[in-house]
Amino acid sequence: MTNNGKRVCRMIGLGPSAVECPASRDEDTEVFGIQYTWENWKLDRAFVMDDYNWIIAKNHSFDNPKDIEEDMRKAKIPVYVSKKWPNVSNTVEYPIEEIKSKFPHYFMDSFAYMFALAIHEGFERIELYG
Repeated sequence: MTNNGKRVCRMIGLGPSAVECPASRDEDTEVFGIQYTWENWKLDRAFVMDDYNWIIAKNHSFDNPKDIEEDMRKAKIPVYVSKKWPNVSNTVEYPIEEIKSKFPHYFMDSFAYMFALAIHEGFERIELYG
């Protein structure tokens, strides 16, 4: 996937500053978000880079368990994951080898993966919320 000529990449997380993210956007803006930000913002791509078994177990441990697989399908956007999920057709395997050839560093969280992909794809500006 490429940035399709868009210049700005807006990234949304789950922290308090997410509320500062503008609801509107220009044509040259693409929006990335981590898991469940698709519930409150219109995303172009989402990132769930956690281990499959771990994230399934985590979401089932809540008082009100969440079915992350079904939620990802309902999002109807490409969802980047470390390895393609067999039960979720809109998952996209993150191009880790391609990214590591450019950025040979340890990636700690989904934001690191989002940043690396945005830089790799040539976005000129990155905005961060949450």
